[in-house]
Parts: sequence; C-alpha cells; structure tokens
Amino acid sequence: MNPTISFAGLTFQGDMVADGFAVERLMGWYDAAPVRSEVDDNPSGDGAFDVDRVFRGARVISVEGDWVGPDMTAAYQAREQIAAMQSDGTPSLFTVTDPLGVRSCMVTLHKEAVVDDVLRAPFFQYSFDLVARDPRKYGPEVSDTTGLGTPGTGYVWPAEWPAEWGVAGDPSRASVTNAGTALSWPVLEVVGGLSDGFELVEIQTGAVLRLERLIPEGGKVFLDARTMRAYLDTPTNDITGFLTRRDWWPVPAGATRTVQFNALGTVSGIPQLTVRVSPAY
Repeated sequence: MNPTISFAGLTFQGDMVADGFAVERLMGWYDAAPVRSEVDDNPSGDGAFDVDRVFRGARVISVEGDWVGPDMTAAYQAREQIAAMQSDGTPSLFTVTDPLGVRSCMVTLHKEAVVDDVLRAPFFQYSFDLVARDPRKYGPEVSDTTGLGTPGTGYVWPAEWPAEWGVAGDPSRASVTNAGTALSWPVLEVVGGLSDGFELVEIQTGAVLRLERLIPEGGKVFLDARTMRAYLDTPTNDITGFLTRRDWWPVPAGATRTVQFNALGTVSGIPQLTVRVSPAY
C-alpha cells in the first residue's frame, strides 16, 4: 500500500486512480526533522561553546501528483478545490496512512498549490508545500482514566480463621504509554468538583502539577504539557496563573508514565482524571 494523504478535506491516493487526486511524490515526511545546528564560537579559545541539547527545526513537506477525472467540468472543479486549501490560513491536520499505520501533524501552507495552466483534457499535475512547526508526527491518541482513590478495608484483628485480608483500595492512578520513537507531551483532563483544586504527581520522576482554585462540579480543567497552559472548559478561559507547581513532564519514546490524582479540599460530584498522549515519531 502506497501512502494515502488526507488534508484540507481532500484525499490524495497513493495508488493509481481513475478519478481523483493521486500522489506521485511525498518529500520531507519520512525524513528526520532538520537539526538546528547553530554554533556559538568561543572567542577566546578553540572550538565553540558546548550545548545541553540540540533542537529540531520545523518540518517542510512537499506533495506532488496529478488529478484525472471524467470530464472538463470536473477538472475545473478539482482545480478550484485544490486552490482553496486552507484559504482562511488556519492550521489544519495533515494525515498520512501507510503500512506503518496512521500518522498526523498540524500544518500550514508554505507554498500555495501550483497546477497546470492549460487544460486540454480532464487531467492536470499539481504540487504544494507545507510546514509543520511541531516537527513530530503523531499516531492515534491513547488514554487512561481514574477517579479519586478509595481506601482498602485492611486485615481484621483479632485474627480468625479463615483469615479475611480485606479489599484492596483504588490507588487513583492513570497510566499511558508512548509507543513512538520520539518524546510526546501529554494532555491531562480533570473533572470537578474540587473545592480547592487538585494535585497531579508523575510517579516515575516525582514531577508535580498543582492547581489551587475551585473546580466546579462537572467543570473540566485541561492541562497541555506541550504549551504549558491550563484552561477551564474552553481555551479562552485560561487559568494557568492558578498553578502553584509547574513541573511539566513529557512521555519519552517507548516509556510509560503513571499519574497520581489527589484532591485538595472537599469533594463533590464524581471527580476524574484522564491522561492522554499521542505516540510521537
């Protein structure tokens, strides 16, 4: 199976088609994202200053192919469709399906679509370039949900036979695994009500996110580790300022991260934590 692309409401088939858009070349998608290799020379000695980390640049993707259809009217309609991609300038999802599965990234047009100027048959060639400012490609999201913990019943004393060891409690933890090849940033969703907020502890490293404010019953707080922002119900209702601990953490490639959900203050309704991560490549 050759790569099939979905973008801006259009489908670009990886195999030969008798009607529609076909992909001939997909460049920049399977390559590694470019390395930002700026060097800061040492003015008073040999070489250059060391760095703690080298970052990746934006990913540029180029698509080339052709369109074939039943008649000239359909050809002109197809030209209008491809010319109208992202006409409002808003970033949108670019998705590739191939033998590895489904991978996506958010992109904007870097170079508008170019098509043949002259139409003598219901056929034309096209090309366009895109830029993904986050160079990672993401697979389908995985998630896990937990409520607030409940205590176990423990062992009954004095002992009687047969022994009653009690019932285990709920540890109030949610775990997600990044099955990809690059680190990915989770999104955490907390549902109230919580009178004084909540605390999330990443068990493997001890990192803490603590938000101290009322979360009304049924209200949803979203914490985006990539943008390091928090909002209540809608992105316009930013509550990042109420975070009193901000130890944001990623999920490394091939790793699992477990999050402990702790309430602050009194509890009402059915509070829940959902941890989501998209495997990154």
